[in-house]
Amino acid sequence: MKFFSTKELINEALEPVWGLLSEVIPVTHEISHEMVHEVRVSIKRSLARVKLIDALVGLPLDKVKLVPYLKLLSHLLSARRDRDVLLPLLDSIMQDNSNNDIKLLLMHTVKLITARSEQQKLDINAIKKICHNIQNDYQQLPDKDIAVKSIHVYVKDKLAKICKQGTRVFKKNDLEKLHKWRKKVKYLYFQNEIISGADNKSLLPANIFEKLGKTLGEVNDMHVLKQWVQQQAGTDQASENTKTYDEIYRLFDNKIKHLLKHCRELWLHACLE
Repeated sequence: MKFFSTKELINEALEPVWGLLSEVIPVTHEISHEMVHEVRVSIKRSLARVKLIDALVGLPLDKVKLVPYLKLLSHLLSARRDRDVLLPLLDSIMQDNSNNDIKLLLMHTVKLITARSEQQKLDINAIKKICHNIQNDYQQLPDKDIAVKSIHVYVKDKLAKICKQGTRVFKKNDLEKLHKWRKKVKYLYFQNEIISGADNKSLLPANIFEKLGKTLGEVNDMHVLKQWVQQQAGTDQASENTKTYDEIYRLFDNKIKHLLKHCRELWLHACLE
């Protein structure tokens, strides 16, 4: 029977965090957009593995603050997320639209997002401190053996539950619940990675789950972008812009509707697999 070391599983997931601490910050004192993305994915992968390990063999999460520290690091790194994700999305929308009134208002949205980003610069010292805390708490974790077979059972059970939840979520089209469910899909995807890496026998149609997670993320980004424009409209005193804002909302809603349709198709395909 194959076994994993629980600390090795977590250590492997945290490698980008260790790289940030030992190589990036000491050398450049800056963190690139690519590195931010890599570390944020690493955090999600780590949280997914910690959740799985705790469910199967138990971890002293009441004594160490590894999970809160990981979530805090993710929060600190999200300072530039709106700029890095939403600005390219806005640029794509404006290029595909010929309405100059819409473009003008969305250009103002670009300025708002950019200004907010400038106010929320990455706090390198705080990030470095949290990385040290993560490292210290990781070292305090006990090392246990975990059977690949037990991971198979866990992932299979979670897949069945997520299938049921997904059916309900897609029927209601509640974007907030869909966003929460998306996180569970991502966790399951990362947990399944352990199995596929061990014996190349994935329990999930991994390529479909990866596309589903990405498309659900695009739905959430479009929803966040709409909220930015709604906030902008709330402070816009020019009554002649009301009609244009309504057109922008319809544009966003249509894009969300199209993305959700694609998500349903992927989900049905995943369930049939």
